[in-house]
Amino acid sequence: MNDNDLRVFHLIAESGSLVQAAQRLERPKSHLSRRLQQLEQQLGVALFYRHARRLSLTPNGSRFYQSTKPIVQQLQQAVEAITAVPDELEGQLRIQLLPMPASDPVQELIFEFAQLHPKVNIELRCSATHDDIVQHQVDVAFQINGPNPLDGRFVVRRLLSAQLSYFASADYLRLHGQPHTMAELAQHRLVRFRLPDGTVMRNGPLGELAPSLLQNSTLLVNTLELLTQAVLHGQGIGLLDESACQEMIESGRVVRLFADTPPFLGAYDLVYPSRNHLSVVAQAFVDFMLKQKALTPSVYG
Repeated sequence: MNDNDLRVFHLIAESGSLVQAAQRLERPKSHLSRRLQQLEQQLGVALFYRHARRLSLTPNGSRFYQSTKPIVQQLQQAVEAITAVPDELEGQLRIQLLPMPASDPVQELIFEFAQLHPKVNIELRCSATHDDIVQHQVDVAFQINGPNPLDGRFVVRRLLSAQLSYFASADYLRLHGQPHTMAELAQHRLVRFRLPDGTVMRNGPLGELAPSLLQNSTLLVNTLELLTQAVLHGQGIGLLDESACQEMIESGRVVRLFADTPPFLGAYDLVYPSRNHLSVVAQAFVDFMLKQKALTPSVYG
């Protein structure tokens, strides 16, 4: 058994799929299948249950995974530490983003990090679910209302406090009129947002009015891009991030409602494994993002 066999085993265990593990390693699926069979033969036990499209760990496989996980992580960190050139970061970084509008300031900072460290290979993927962090071996994720801080697998840091207010398109207001109080929302169409944990964002700034008003919801979406586009295309009134709407406000395409009502604060979190499990590259990226948070309070709240 060698360290490559362990790495292959861990990738398969974490992805639950030979296909996904092969894609990650950029090797043929048949190659990984042979390596896995050889490892099981050496150990004399079956490590996985074979299903039609998925693999799941057997009890022996689960024990082997847990006992060897620290070894694989320490080996990766040791290799990165001794092969890194001083002041020159090099390695792989997998980042999970929310499906945000193109104006998302986090995207700009990721591109800035990439320019600072041209030898870091970055993979960006969009998803709004917590489970994908583990399944796809994500190093760092950006999420709305990240995992429970009591979940020992992750560190959750507040990166952005978005100011959310109710918006409607100019076309919608021409057809349906503009509400001037929260109670008047009862006569309007609402667009709601399903949070990454599966729950529907309910109250916002509505307070006690929420139960009756939310019955008028006509559209439910699970990405911020869809929410923004639904409001922009006149599907109803929605709760949007003020900073992401500035260009649309200035062009007259959307109107902020209830000017006298303070915005509702939403959370945008940076989520990553505990520092003991971070690669050198991932730790550098986390430090970079947290430094930007401190330097740009107008953007990161």
